[in-house]
Amino acid sequence: PRDWSSDVCSSDLDTRLLLDVASRPYEPNLVLAGCEESDRRARSFPVLADRTLRDGWAAAYLCERYVCQAPITSSADLLEALT
Repeated sequence: PRDWSSDVCSSDLDTRLLLDVASRPYEPNLVLAGCEESDRRARSFPVLADRTLRDGWAAAYLCERYVCQAPITSSADLLEALT
């Protein structure tokens, strides 16, 4: 299964674009997780523990079989990675 996490407020435009792309295709085993950068409680979950912004932008972390690709900040790149 794949899991994906984003690490910024959901009201930020770059986060909304990444979430839109990630939720567009139907992926029965896709797990979406996210939190605000300052949310220490959410960061206690292992899937979010080391997820950070990249140069101030929301980052998508696409993982499969417990191996993650490099962080993705572009919605176009995320769409390509998911297809």
